[in-house]
Amino acid sequence: MPSLRLIDESFTLRRLARRFGWRPRALRAEVAERPVGVKLELTHACNLRCGFCYTDSPRHTLQRTPDLPDDAWLAIADRAADLGVIEVVLSGGEPFLRRELVFELLDRLARREVGLTLNTNGWFVDDGVADRLARTPDLRVDISIDGATAALHDASRGVPGSWRRAVTATSRLLERGVAVVVVHVVTPDNEHAFPAFLEQMWTLGVTSVRATPVVEIGAAARGERWAVSRQRLRRAIAQFDRSHDDGMRVALQRGNAGILAIRDEAAPASMLVRPNGTVVMDSLHPFGFGHAVDDGLDQCWRQIAAGWRSPDISSWAGSLGSSHDLPRSGLIPYLDVEVPVGEAQADAMTGAERRAGRSSPVPARARPTDDTGDASRNLDRARETVRDLALARRYRLGAVRVGGGGPYQYVRAARSGTVARLNPTASFLVGALDDGTPAEAIEQLAERFGETDRARIERDVLATGRSLLARGILVPATQATHP
Repeated sequence: MPSLRLIDESFTLRRLARRFGWRPRALRAEVAERPVGVKLELTHACNLRCGFCYTDSPRHTLQRTPDLPDDAWLAIADRAADLGVIEVVLSGGEPFLRRELVFELLDRLARREVGLTLNTNGWFVDDGVADRLARTPDLRVDISIDGATAALHDASRGVPGSWRRAVTATSRLLERGVAVVVVHVVTPDNEHAFPAFLEQMWTLGVTSVRATPVVEIGAAARGERWAVSRQRLRRAIAQFDRSHDDGMRVALQRGNAGILAIRDEAAPASMLVRPNGTVVMDSLHPFGFGHAVDDGLDQCWRQIAAGWRSPDISSWAGSLGSSHDLPRSGLIPYLDVEVPVGEAQADAMTGAERRAGRSSPVPARARPTDDTGDASRNLDRARETVRDLALARRYRLGAVRVGGGGPYQYVRAARSGTVARLNPTASFLVGALDDGTPAEAIEQLAERFGETDRARIERDVLATGRSLLARGILVPATQATHP
């Protein structure tokens, strides 16, 4: 039997394994009585113009496709909390185009102790927004950064200046102690710079990166070639892990093939509400299960429970030979209007109306224009930008108790209970970084120990700082405290 990873990522192997009786251990056979989570796509609109946008936001932005009003979203969120969901994801488009709605939803759901994830491109995360987000307990922010240089990212995202905005937003959140996951969409244009990108994120202080090859739905289904080598990406991640013992977690998004190949076996645990209120199981399936406002979330979930094994869905998924067949399928998620499952109104819309998005005008895909020399200079400038942000971040001593004496100190972090033994250099760094920055600590360390290799000092200080942060011995100076 082939490796589990290959089975997960291949339609053919997954279906062959299924024929011979293999089943994933964690397969959900039954739908829960109530949804475990819900994703709310608050708006179609976005301020960027990504050629691979899976929600096809550039088209909807140009067409000014209407979204649900604020009061509808607030009622949906309240009902989701009533149903006992343990996590809500707020997304778009770009959700901060509806900034006050985002803050109200975060406040309401946080009061109900719901876990929260916010997806953003980072453009609108200024100091004020970062402060508001830092006051939200149990929040994770996913920020998209798609290149090791501004040229790569800005071409990918279609708007100049978007790389600097995203990197700065990430730094602002990290310096306030907000949990951040950097989402890196891998394309044929930026794949070569993936190792350099990982190094930059480590320097910046990121603790989690998710690499995601383009999913060929939405805007990405309009004829472009998006394939990248998952094998090369895995090698780059393995190389990074070997050279960064306690660095950051890098995850490669699983392929979609396995999910679609066993669609009628893996029961859904959550649902997704589109900006117009249509409820779907997830972002990979173009089938609607009612309307969040007109029918209510309860009824939509009952429709999912009753119809997730619908012959319509099985037939559609069964027609796909691989994930690269999605752009050629009869229904393309996010590009075509969702088909209601098991209802008479499924035929109310003509095929042409349902597929009108396929020929709608959208911004052309931009490509990096720098030559080899410019690419090298761009990478140097990007490294310098990231380095400056990392070295200027200020820290303070966390809630700790210090014991021992002599050449070593023993430090216990109150929140985690972790005990660390610090050698003289680490003890010195703790003192230097308490109400200090890595840049200041580097100067003090070089002066005290007479070290002349500044690049080595810099890397050691950043690595030790990451370790002390992970243990709760140091915390960001502006980190919010929650009751």
